[in-house]
Amino acid sequence: DYVDDRAEPYLLPPEMPVVQLRTGDELLQTRRSVALASERGSGPRAPHILIIGAQKAGTTSMFEYLSQHPLIKRGVRRETHFLDWRWPGDDDADSLSRKWHETFFDAEAHALHPDLRALDSTPSYLLQSNLAIPRLQRMRKDLPLIVMVRDPALRAV
Repeated sequence: DYVDDRAEPYLLPPEMPVVQLRTGDELLQTRRSVALASERGSGPRAPHILIIGAQKAGTTSMFEYLSQHPLIKRGVRRETHFLDWRWPGDDDADSLSRKWHETFFDAEAHALHPDLRALDSTPSYLLQSNLAIPRLQRMRKDLPLIVMVRDPALRAV
């Protein structure tokens, strides 16, 4: 992994953030990350990445590929359908919904290791975006979406 300092800028590794440790700081380590114990439970609520898409567009494959990363933790089930037909209702959506939705993910592991990311893949949210998007915005405004689409004429072949 040696890179010459005189190499083109795009070949150089990214600048790593510098963290000043104080005496007594406790570190948590996974296979691929190190975090401060004081950050325990400070990460965003699950899910952290959401895959939506058309049928036969590769959503299952993308879910499986991303799940192989050591810092990505799969949910209890691949398609939670939480934002469409499992939605508990609009009256208690903000607090109850978040708590119930987190039961699909390993909340204990995410609380202990703030660098872990939870993955949800419910392709049908693309078809019912009129329901899913407003509900998603109520829960998390900053959730990265991976949208998988393909040419419908080629899909039919």
